[in-house]
Amino acid sequence: MDEWWRLASSSDWLTRGLDCNWLCTLLNQIVSNALTILLIDLIEQIINRSVDLEHLVDRLAFKRVSKSSPTFIIP
Repeated sequence: MDEWWRLASSSDWLTRGLDCNWLCTLLNQIVSNALTILLIDLIEQIINRSVDLEHLVDRLAFKRVSKSSPTFIIP
């Protein structure tokens, strides 16, 4: 996190305007940090049992064809 903050707050960020490497590094760190926060929040919800795990699996990974059928399709 310190690296992307240093890059974002550096005084020469305007001169880096078209530097794709720098921009990709910054965006990668932002997305990575956001996904980490979402994952931690999801784990806390599961621990607190405020999330229905069956519903979560259906929404994130697979869609069941029907409740009686064990067949899964990938969305």
